[in-house]
Amino acid sequence: MMDALKGWITSVVATVIIITIVELILPEGNIKKYVKLATGLLVMVAVLSPLFKILVGDFSLNEKISSYSEAISSYSKVDTKKAHEEFKTKTREAFKTSLKENISKEIKSKTGKDYIVTSIELKNDKNELDFKGIKWVEVKKSSQGEVVTVNKVQIGDDSKPKDEVPREKDVLKVLEDSFNVKGAEVKFIR
Repeated sequence: MMDALKGWITSVVATVIIITIVELILPEGNIKKYVKLATGLLVMVAVLSPLFKILVGDFSLNEKISSYSEAISSYSKVDTKKAHEEFKTKTREAFKTSLKENISKEIKSKTGKDYIVTSIELKNDKNELDFKGIKWVEVKKSSQGEVVTVNKVQIGDDSKPKDEVPREKDVLKVLEDSFNVKGAEVKFIR
């Protein structure tokens, strides 16, 4: 459709330019008014040529409309799938963030201890938004206002320091009672 419009505009502009050049070259006289009449008819033919194509039947409006509607629908299907996947991902992440905050608040209200949920994994399918439970939780004691003790360093000891810290039973009980998370699914880190 755009190609046809471009071709039509090009032919009209080219016709007008050629006619202008011819009129500039022609001398004054009786013949000039006949040339103007003929060139005016040429401009009208150039302008009306798309209508002639439609009347003759060379132009199929239904085919053009169906080809454009197919192109638009294929673009919208791709965009819809992409938007739906992005929506699911963002919803999952927002849910996990909210759940982390709720767990931290619940631990604080029930035990009085400040813990931060650093990581969480849900049991739901990656492609679905349904919540089936918590697979595992990683919690860390908040270091606000606490004095951090330095662990004893032994020279020549090739063992790696443990990231896991002792498990607190009251925190485990809150997680199990409120969020149905078993003790084996909870990791306490430094």
